[in-house]
Amino acid sequence: MFNYYLKNIKWDKDLSKRQKRIDLYTRVYNGTIYDHLEYFFFQERENGMNGNYIPIILRQPSVKINFCKLVADNSVSLLFGSEHFPKVMNDDPDLKATIADIVECYKLNKVMIRAATIGSTGSVVLLVCVIDNKLSVKSKNTKYMTPIFDKQDNLVKLIERYKVSGKQLVEQGYTNIEDQRKDYWFHREWDDAAETYYLPYCCDDKTPNIKVDIERTTIHNLGFVPAIWIRNLPKIIDSDDEGICIDGECTYASAIDAGIEIDYQLSQAGRALKYSADPLLVLKLEDEMTLQGNMTSAIDMVSGQFVGSGSNRSLPRSASNALMLSQEDEAKLLEINGEACKAVLEYVKHLREYLLETIHGTRTTDEKLNTVKSGTAMKAMNQELIWLTDKLRVSYGDGYLQLIEMIIAISNSPGCSIIIEGKNVSQIKNNQKLKLAWPEWYPNTPADNVQNANALKTLSDAAILSKKTGTEFISEDFNINNIDSELSEIRKDVDATNALNPKLTEIKNV
Repeated sequence: MFNYYLKNIKWDKDLSKRQKRIDLYTRVYNGTIYDHLEYFFFQERENGMNGNYIPIILRQPSVKINFCKLVADNSVSLLFGSEHFPKVMNDDPDLKATIADIVECYKLNKVMIRAATIGSTGSVVLLVCVIDNKLSVKSKNTKYMTPIFDKQDNLVKLIERYKVSGKQLVEQGYTNIEDQRKDYWFHREWDDAAETYYLPYCCDDKTPNIKVDIERTTIHNLGFVPAIWIRNLPKIIDSDDEGICIDGECTYASAIDAGIEIDYQLSQAGRALKYSADPLLVLKLEDEMTLQGNMTSAIDMVSGQFVGSGSNRSLPRSASNALMLSQEDEAKLLEINGEACKAVLEYVKHLREYLLETIHGTRTTDEKLNTVKSGTAMKAMNQELIWLTDKLRVSYGDGYLQLIEMIIAISNSPGCSIIIEGKNVSQIKNNQKLKLAWPEWYPNTPADNVQNANALKTLSDAAILSKKTGTEFISEDFNINNIDSELSEIRKDVDATNALNPKLTEIKNV
């Protein structure tokens, strides 16, 4: 079905295969994949009952359960949620504090959540700039973006190009628009020296005169492109439709067909239930003349009203009305039982299992969550989702580190400073490589903490593990930011306890 929509949607002729695919992935996530279909599910015929039959594939389903969005959102929550956001680690405490202030001040956790959500379609780009000493990081869909990489896979140029109406451009302050009724190309590029805007040019021009928009162009001279291209999941092929691999794999690509099938099956099941509540009335008429005279009557019965032959009398279909027939005539209701609906629901149940298994979504049900579970138990129950998120940690974790390093590099550019916590900060020093510390998948329960404490005590008493390493191990669970300071406080507490409890000495007779 995904390929069917990819081929049959009336696309803009200037869109590439890659752009069509990303657009369709985005429609799946947004729940708008059926919006191009003209007819609704209850419309069985064109122009009323006398029109041509409309195939189900050309109708929008009445039930839309977006399992693809569910899995994407769950994986993003497990990746960058409030309890899962990683900490940037470094041996320099001042640098760690500065980075923590940047993350808090500019809400980089929200930026990365949005980036991972957009990137579930295959890729996302982070645009970084400083405006009036304030940091700005925007996540953008890559449908209209074209990156250019060097041999080391470093981004050397980023191109954005898409169509926009002349009327919209005039509203945005452009004065070179000759005909507001036509479409124009919006075009800008990023490189290591500038963010270059071009004056919009008409899409109908075969040889357009492309000019730089000097008023909107910004020269930054950073020495690198202020953008980060993140590929979602690794691909097993080396190239895509354009011959190069610029996108990752969509999180839910392999489940789209099953999701569409579920929507249509549930829509058909709902239609069957409605039919069971109001079945079709069929009249058996003895002679052909009577049949021809009552043909309109049979059609009107489908719409819910019986019109008596040769008269203006009407009889609404309800239990409070009786249909009077002669001894030769016969009326029946075309009824169905509930076995078909049960079969559909059973089929949908298995489809859901296969769908979630295909894209490593969690298959946890309410019955499995009726009691409080430990962190270890929750991890086992959602192991498939953890496997998916673990791969996302690699791609988006690397992108997040690039973002932090780029912010530090921008602060060291000449004449540039960033407002952090109300202060202008420039030349942030970083002489060591940064790394991320990811929290546990699920927070420990008190029982888990007791088990960890007993294990660490056993290892420490056996001289296998130092107390400092043990404290580092549990620092995330107990919000310990400074290990050395914590160990110093522990020693003070031990000394105070020993002072209150005099030691007993064993006296031996020699």
